[in-house]
Amino acid sequence: MRPILLVMAMFLGEMVSYGQAVRISVIRPKYFVKKGRAELGADLSAVMNQTFTYTYLLSAGLAYHFTDSFALGLGGSYGSSMNKADREILDKDFKINIDLFEVIYLSDASLMWTPIYGKYQLSSGRLVYFDTYIAVGGGMMGIRVKKNTNDLGEDSPCYSPVAGIGQRFYLNKKTSFRWQIKNHVILYNNPKKVCQPSDEELGEKESFGIHHTLLVQAGFSYFL
Repeated sequence: MRPILLVMAMFLGEMVSYGQAVRISVIRPKYFVKKGRAELGADLSAVMNQTFTYTYLLSAGLAYHFTDSFALGLGGSYGSSMNKADREILDKDFKINIDLFEVIYLSDASLMWTPIYGKYQLSSGRLVYFDTYIAVGGGMMGIRVKKNTNDLGEDSPCYSPVAGIGQRFYLNKKTSFRWQIKNHVILYNNPKKVCQPSDEELGEKESFGIHHTLLVQAGFSYFL
């Protein structure tokens, strides 16, 4: 019996010493800390919900992160539009004129909330860190309304609430690839197709309309 107890004691001693020598930490600190940092961004944007027009914009943004979860962001976009082939066919061959909204520029200020922070592992073993954020705010959108393909259009600035969602994928501790979707909503005068309807016109059902501009953006950001 004594030799058996001696062997068991030696085995338990080895297990304890091994457990002390090898420690695996499951919970690790965040790879990327945003608190107190400014974020500069540049994006290529496209309006996705236009049936007869292509619109592409260059965008730039600035955000300051008060905490890892909350930030205040400013953004602006400027671009140009072109008619799709279907629009020109309807106009020239069938004499069907369709009013078009062309986006000239966009600007907004929004509060950004980041509720999700995580990571996943590639087949190579490398970890990719990411976060998901929601943005809510308001801004200004410049639109141009055209009656037909030869019309130069009328420009009108419009105030718009803005809501969006996006993700950042961190390439290192200063740079991230990001994408986001934003929706700018405007209220416009229906007969004139300009912003903003007067109080008297708002009382008439057919005097104003609501227009959504769904913007998809992809680009890079740099943290100072």
